[in-house]
Amino acid sequence: MVNQCYETILVSHTFFKWQNASSDSVILCTDSPIIVPYAGTVIAQIFMVIVISCGQSYSGNPTPQTIWTTNSSSLLDPRYHINRTTGELLISTVRHADTGVYECSAQNYIGNSVTEVNLLVLGK
Repeated sequence: MVNQCYETILVSHTFFKWQNASSDSVILCTDSPIIVPYAGTVIAQIFMVIVISCGQSYSGNPTPQTIWTTNSSSLLDPRYHINRTTGELLISTVRHADTGVYECSAQNYIGNSVTEVNLLVLGK
């Protein structure tokens, strides 16, 4: 994990702030993304709508952008939607072809973190 801190004039920012000895400045810190991965496999029934999160949680400062990739299906299919706020991947009308490994990458300008989510689709 990369952590960078710098001192700046006291203004409103979305960065974490720690008050310095000087009353008119703060220390701002940024962190590379961290993903707490899932253990096991996500199991879905065929034709369900499912939402897959990028691990149990992920964090970073500034908030990381989430990028999903897979070898089992094209994420260009209109059944796939990425929530840009939460980083979750929504798959509508899940098919057997969706079974596979999905890679989630959380990235900001400090660094990136990658985890894999296994999806198994069951049913006829």
